[in-house]
Amino acid sequence: MSRVEFRGNCAILWLGSAENKFTTESVYRIKSQISEILRHNQVKVLITASSGKFYSNGIDLDWLGQQQAETSESFFNNLIDLIVMILTLPVFTIAAINGHAFAAGAILALAHDFRVMQKGRGWISLPEVFLGLNFTPGLQEMMKSKIGSPSCLRDAILLGKRFTAEEALDKQLVDRACEPGCAVETSVQLGEEIVNGRDYGREIIKSLKEDLYANSLRLFREYNLSRSVAVSKL
Repeated sequence: MSRVEFRGNCAILWLGSAENKFTTESVYRIKSQISEILRHNQVKVLITASSGKFYSNGIDLDWLGQQQAETSESFFNNLIDLIVMILTLPVFTIAAINGHAFAAGAILALAHDFRVMQKGRGWISLPEVFLGLNFTPGLQEMMKSKIGSPSCLRDAILLGKRFTAEEALDKQLVDRACEPGCAVETSVQLGEEIVNGRDYGREIIKSLKEDLYANSLRLFREYNLSRSVAVSKL
């Protein structure tokens, strides 16, 4: 079960201690908790973290396979809403990757402004190629903007490569690689360094992010609109 902790200007959203897979309930809960965090004006940095072996193991495919088409459609829309929410949040965001970040879990981490990953345990990976799944145009564009190296983007998407913390740091998938058990503390330290007493306004931060990721956001909107039109014709 996710929970929230405050440390100075940082809010830590603990995703849980298990595999932290996404379902309709967990996505709604995370979105609600983020909205509640933003009510606290002192918060300048949001850190997402977990306390177990996984940061997030992506979508709960067993749960998804038991759902009706309408529920699945609604779930994917809400998951994309969460990704967009993180991508354009009016505060700085840091993913404290303490363990495995797979599939949608890796996508969630990439949506953050910064990433910290601990050494010695866990990979960050996009294994959709092995699942026969493609990415929506919005997600593809987002990953292009987040993964600067063309060879790293190729290996991540086409090969489903598993990156260790050291490899992820070398490829600039993450901003810091830390010692085991220090992902949250390192993320809090990074958050304090980012803010450093400066008065970052939420309105301008959100506006800058929306401009920075304008192509991704446009593709997200167009994709959702096209799906809505198709459904309306059924």
